[in-house]
Amino acid sequence: MCNAHIPREATGIGEFDPHTRADGWAEDLVTLLGNTHRWVAHWRDRGHTGLPAFTYDDLSTRYDHVVDRALAVHPARPGRQTPTRNLALRLQARKTEFLRFAADFTVRFSNNVAEQAVRMVKSKTTAESSVKG
Repeated sequence: MCNAHIPREATGIGEFDPHTRADGWAEDLVTLLGNTHRWVAHWRDRGHTGLPAFTYDDLSTRYDHVVDRALAVHPARPGRQTPTRNLALRLQARKTEFLRFAADFTVRFSNNVAEQAVRMVKSKTTAESSVKG
């Protein structure tokens, strides 16, 4: 899972949702992911292939706490759920995937490089089509 999208989505939710802003869970999530990204760099530089168990366990507990807060602030409702609750449910259901970069340093925090490569091909193809058409 690409973690670059989560801070952007959480920041947007924190800016526009008064309940999220009051609780602060989105800001805490962004901080946690940023800190984890720095922890990974620190431990990778020292030759590790994943976060030490004590660090990963702390990360996992903090992550769960933030997601639980998000779900409490945005309880289930009949019908369609809010985008905020959907984010919290996605974070809960895909925790292992979102935190894989911390457990396995061969997995990057984001896949922005891959997305940029695909986007460029797509943009060129679209631009070429409009010129030919």
